[in-house]
Amino acid sequence: HIERSMVIKADATTVFNESNTLKNWKSWSYWDNIDTAMKSVYEGPESGVGCKHSWESNNDSVGKGSLTITKSEPGKFVETELSFEGMGTSLGGWKIRDTTGGVLATTYMDIEMPFFARPMTLFMDMDAMLGGDFMKSLEGLRMRCEAIVAICGGVKIERSTQPAMKVMSIRDSCTDKEISNKLGELYGEIMAEMAKQGMKQNGAPFGIYHTVKMLGDSGMYFVMEAGIPVDKNGATAGRVNFSEKAEIRAVKAYHYGAYEQTPATHEKIEAWMNAYKLQCNGPVWEVYVTDPMAESDPSKWLTEIIYPY
Repeated sequence: HIERSMVIKADATTVFNESNTLKNWKSWSYWDNIDTAMKSVYEGPESGVGCKHSWESNNDSVGKGSLTITKSEPGKFVETELSFEGMGTSLGGWKIRDTTGGVLATTYMDIEMPFFARPMTLFMDMDAMLGGDFMKSLEGLRMRCEAIVAICGGVKIERSTQPAMKVMSIRDSCTDKEISNKLGELYGEIMAEMAKQGMKQNGAPFGIYHTVKMLGDSGMYFVMEAGIPVDKNGATAGRVNFSEKAEIRAVKAYHYGAYEQTPATHEKIEAWMNAYKLQCNGPVWEVYVTDPMAESDPSKWLTEIIYPY
């Protein structure tokens, strides 16, 4: 059993997300960067159980093998199975727990030595041989996570899924100075049609921003779709349109504060996505979770900002 630990000034979610997505390891893992020319194949889900990285290298220290995530629990641990061609498998992983000043990250490996090879261990200090490499990966993980936290600036950002939903919506346009009044107008019109069709609201109202244009010093112009999730199928009536939105793989940020402060959060999402080499591939959503009529303190207003990728 070999293990090493290090305190990382980040949150448990960030550390977990890095270790639970094998493609991310290229950004910080010592072993993944010994041979930058090695051939890599990723299989299974992007993250979590079943995520697999197989590689092949002419470098004797890298060789041919695979790493598969076998268990994981958000914010707590990731367990892996490491297989080297001709050498069997080893179990290992990452343990994560909150501690003073951040998160204590521990990486470990359990190597089972066959009976005939055990006399060799008298002359090999496996802990010393591999411990230094463990520390290099931990240091890389620390630098990566702390850089991500600096980008987020206190805003929670994560990969997520926007679920499929039935919606009633209206597409319209306005400037940034008009947007609050425009959204209020559109939601009122949508809810009136929902009442006619016997529909109930089934989630927070949202805005999908299909077009965003700068108007020089005079602000911004939006072509947007204001919508409300509903509990059943409906019919399009006038400009109120019924549709079914497909599930979206997305990056989600949780913005607390007044709506006019959301541009700063959008900038943080874009920087976060750039750090993970993710590209936005659809219109951006804002989901208005908190009803301002029910909560008077703007600092408590939650807006989920969603970037498909």
